[in-house]
Amino acid sequence: MITQEILDQATALAPRGRVGAATQDFGRKHARAYLRRLDHELNAVMVLALTNPHGRRLRKRYGKVRSHLFTFLEHPDAPPDNDGSERELRPTATYRKVTGGFRSHWGADLFAAFRSVIGTAARRGMDAYQAIHAVLDGETVIQPG
Repeated sequence: MITQEILDQATALAPRGRVGAATQDFGRKHARAYLRRLDHELNAVMVLALTNPHGRRLRKRYGKVRSHLFTFLEHPDAPPDNDGSERELRPTATYRKVTGGFRSHWGADLFAAFRSVIGTAARRGMDAYQAIHAVLDGETVIQPG
């Protein structure tokens, strides 16, 4: 089985129930067994003698992140993809495209800081104006804990 198929199977498992949270139709015992099987299949792929340089490079990359590859199955709060991060970056890419880029490094840094504060505030249910005001007052928009 190729690596993409293994990752697709793991991602398909995520909505049904993750190892960290028992569900009615897919309990912890079954989820752990499924995770062990996926890990075993990935082991088989990682020991293959690859001749293609792209395959060797991909195997090396997977080897570096191997212990974190199925984190989303063990932690219910971790998504199986990075779609949320990609959505957070989209307004910045659009702004850069529409305006032709930033004219200075400090302008780019300031924009990134404001986007970070506003994005964090939105995830915490705060108003953007209140979040910016709080940061300018030396407070934080990140809840401790």
